[in-house]
Amino acid sequence: MNAYIYIYGLVMFVVFIVYVLSIAAAFARKKPDPVGDPDEFDWHFFIPCLNEESVIKATVLKLRSDFPQSHVWIVDDASDDGSLPILARLARSDDFVHVIVRNKASARTGKGAALNVAYAALNQWISRRDVNRRKTIVCVMDADGELSQNALRIVSSGKVFGDPTVGAAQPVVWMRNRAELEPLLGRSRVANAFSRWLLRMQDVEFRTIIAGMQSLRKVTKTVALGGNGQFTRLSALDKIASEYGKPWHGSLLEDYELGVHVLLAGYRTVSVYDAYVAQEAIPEFGRFIRQRSRWSQGNIQCVRYIPRMFWSKNFSNAGFVESSYYLLLPFLQMAAMIFAVVMFAASVVFAVQNPTLVFANMSLNSWAVMAGVLLLSVALFAVWGPIYKLKAEPSLTWRRSLWYGLGVWVYSSYMYFCLPIAFWRVLTRQNSWLKTKHGVVK
Repeated sequence: MNAYIYIYGLVMFVVFIVYVLSIAAAFARKKPDPVGDPDEFDWHFFIPCLNEESVIKATVLKLRSDFPQSHVWIVDDASDDGSLPILARLARSDDFVHVIVRNKASARTGKGAALNVAYAALNQWISRRDVNRRKTIVCVMDADGELSQNALRIVSSGKVFGDPTVGAAQPVVWMRNRAELEPLLGRSRVANAFSRWLLRMQDVEFRTIIAGMQSLRKVTKTVALGGNGQFTRLSALDKIASEYGKPWHGSLLEDYELGVHVLLAGYRTVSVYDAYVAQEAIPEFGRFIRQRSRWSQGNIQCVRYIPRMFWSKNFSNAGFVESSYYLLLPFLQMAAMIFAVVMFAASVVFAVQNPTLVFANMSLNSWAVMAGVLLLSVALFAVWGPIYKLKAEPSLTWRRSLWYGLGVWVYSSYMYFCLPIAFWRVLTRQNSWLKTKHGVVK
């Protein structure tokens, strides 16, 4: 039995090494994104809004200022703060701002449900106008999102929506408060230092690791969509709705789920790195784990699409392997966690019961192997610090980038907190929307 456990652990470790090296290599080979003409398309932004009074006004005004040809559709999901009066004033002063108010009895059932309401409102508005639905692009934004000014030019190119086979596109995500230096929580210096570190680690994660995953997905043609800055062709949403009744579904990872449906519908998904969407990183560990447990639970829920991917002609063999590995990752990580705990507990019990045997059987070679495995484990994460300097933040010193790399290794342990929560919620059939609160909590 022990031999099988060790073999399983070794296989998972090798698979992880291959995966990390694959995404790093794909990221290193990425090419600059071309530009196109945004005037060839009609643009509509969807923003779900639930108690976002601290950020929603700035987000809407920035979108309208940077992209004056675009319409902004905000779905107030029965907010009980000051969001709705702010939105009402914005709509009265700008005909390109549309506010849809959900009834409290039917609201707060998830982000996907709010987006379906925006889709229905857009359809009703379009029905009175002559609009080319293939040339109409919907972009989903979080209430704290800020899109780079070149974003529409980038996604208008012949590599993105200028190609009629492309149904959706996702820019890279930045954390706009990644360099926050002011005290964040009004607590001790240690708490504030931890919060600043957590902010930076989220930026490193999105601009290197996740961007690298997207680069690999370009090769496998399975680029995933994110919840912020997600561009989708309206005709692709229509095709999904014609088959399933609505574009967005019940998963807590509604963005990735939509990307799967876009691919199943026969469209391509692409990622762009030279345009970005900036959002607030979360400075508090509790809120951070709440967010990541929701993402993990949504990932688990999307496992049901693996059989459809397998039989779909729109997924290549490489695409099926990449997508299946990503969806099964929470199960593999949970199994690895259980494996680590069991092995550690068994080793401690054996050492306590047989202390002389432990040291007698531990040769220099054994210690060297253990040290090598540990160093390799650290290196697989730490490499992203220097990559972050090279690809994202060239002003960083090499010393700081190395520290950030070691920080990524520590940061990755958040899975030990969020995965058990996610699996517990799945097992107990809790599907409530664990919404991330925007704005710094004092």
